[in-house]
Amino acid sequence: MRRSQDTVLAVAQGRPCSSLLGAAGGIAGLVEFWERFGAALDYDLLERGIDVRDCFGPATIRTRDWRTIWAFKDRLPHGSHYRAALAMDRELAEQMVAAEEAEATLDLYEEAAQPSGTTPEGYTIDSYLLLSVIDALQGVQAAVIAAAGGDPPTIKPMPRPVTAADIVRDEHRDRSMQRLIDEFTAPTWEN
Repeated sequence: MRRSQDTVLAVAQGRPCSSLLGAAGGIAGLVEFWERFGAALDYDLLERGIDVRDCFGPATIRTRDWRTIWAFKDRLPHGSHYRAALAMDRELAEQMVAAEEAEATLDLYEEAAQPSGTTPEGYTIDSYLLLSVIDALQGVQAAVIAAAGGDPPTIKPMPRPVTAADIVRDEHRDRSMQRLIDEFTAPTWEN
């Protein structure tokens, strides 16, 4: 069964998606999804105190709406069993790579509308401190190599999360710099 490219790209980019299994909708799609990823999702939900079985049965005993769990699955952390099952699914991986390649060939010069790079999701003070330690160790390594008379490597800071505000600031700075360059390189009108 073929999945739509939008759905595959949504999963690849970590965005919520309405369906992993595309064409089969309704109960058939839910059953197909549960057969592939249900055990991992059930484990993650039970670990968070949510029992999927609370979503089904007569309305008098049902305590949860299955749609809330369906939406919640897309917000599970990257280290969850469900996300790991998605990452290890060969068919899904093949379709994601095919969709990425198709998107890349559409327009090589088009700028990304969404932030590229690491997102703030899951970025904690622990992450920040670890990245700072790595950056400091790179500096120490370069200093030791330079002290020994060698050519030290270029220090590249570890990537930090990029937000939409960061992208807008960069675009404003780039436009400002381009205006300055244009001001000094404007064509002269000689008769």
